Amino acid sequence: MPETISIVLPVKNAESTLERAVKSVLNQTYTDFKLLIVLNGCDKPKSFYDSLLSKFNDDRIIILESKPGLVNALNRGIWFADRIDGKYIARQDADDLWYPDKLQHQIDFLKNNTHVSILGTQMQLVDKHFNSLNQQTSYPLEMFDIVQEFAKGHNALGHSSVIFTKDVIQRTGGYDDTFFMCEDYHLWMRAIKWFVLANLPDVLVDYTFVQNQNYDARVPMILSKAMVLIHNNLYNIGK
Repeated sequence: MPETISIVLPVKNAESTLERAVKSVLNQTYTDFKLLIVLNGCDKPKSFYDSLLSKFNDDRIIILESKPGLVNALNRGIWFADRIDGKYIARQDADDLWYPDKLQHQIDFLKNNTHVSILGTQMQLVDKHFNSLNQQTSYPLEMFDIVQEFAKGHNALGHSSVIFTKDVIQRTGGYDDTFFMCEDYHLWMRAIKWFVLANLPDVLVDYTFVQNQNYDARVPMILSKAMVLIHNNLYNIGK
């Protein structure tokens, strides 16, 4: 029996890339989904995006609005997803592209590995013009190796590749903006206490890699050390 997937796609002034991202979702071989496009403080009004996406004539597209801020947009999408039948939420970005069989590969894996709650894939890196950078991710596949990468301050899941069960959000409380530009890494670090994470070996996403001058590579390490201290303290309190 098909499983409806809620796909959360936040948008901020991405009119030049959004159609490409949306088309890659609508072209999935797995077709039972709702695409939740969350407008995140865009310069253009919602009516512009209504018109832009109306050409697809697809009732699986739902356009939402949120308060400014990526975390606000992500949480708006995941809380709306809670109203939709189905146990899974997937993430997509407005400048990334999914390969046609991406969702089908993930659903097949999850059905055969019911202990896994968070599942990513490998990604091909492209530049802002969508030209290949001839570089692919090599995220670890198994839980132990993923956690080892987290402990080093390395994110081992591609955010626009992941699909996860709704109880991940219910247990963790959703996305948090405590650590700047690390909202996904922070979510996974909290989730490892209760849930199993994995990655597929397949490259199923084109990830647009653009260097962000505001990103501080020290933040994930600070986050990692903070989470380890919290876990250790909780363990000692419970002894």
